[in-house]
Amino acid sequence: MDDILTKLQESLCHQAEDIARLSDEVFAQQKDIKALKAELSTLKRELSVAKDQLNSETSLHEDQRPPHY
Repeated sequence: MDDILTKLQESLCHQAEDIARLSDEVFAQQKDIKALKAELSTLKRELSVAKDQLNSETSLHEDQRPPHY
């Protein structure tokens, strides 16, 4: 009986350690995800601004005649 109890206690201890490790990993991954989301948001804004600038420059040049005319 003592042997079974000892094995159960060891198993429980290992499970608790595994759960703590997994919890730490999930926390680290959540931080990474949050940082990546912020970076993605910044990149989307920058891309939108770049597209707007390109569209405005293109529309300005479309109204002008080419220099060879």
